[in-house]
Amino acid sequence: MADRNKFEEMLERLIAEDKAGAEELFHEIVVEKSRDIYENILENDLEEVADEEVDETTDEEVDETISSIAENEKNNIEANNQILESELLLK
Repeated sequence: MADRNKFEEMLERLIAEDKAGAEELFHEIVVEKSRDIYENILENDLEEVADEEVDETTDEEVDETISSIAENEKNNIEANNQILESELLLK
């Protein structure tokens, strides 16, 4: 509603032939609206970037964790096989 009030005041100034005052109010209206639009765009962009970073980080972390677990399991199996072979050779 504040925008509507400013528009009405701007029109009243135009009717009263206060061109400078009307231009000043028009400038305020445009600046406020532009600022709102810009802030919304920034907010949406930041949310998208944050979502993408979280998704990418999560995917990378999952891949690294899976690779690490697989490598550890492979090493454990090899170590167990070596122990079993050395025990069999000792018998």
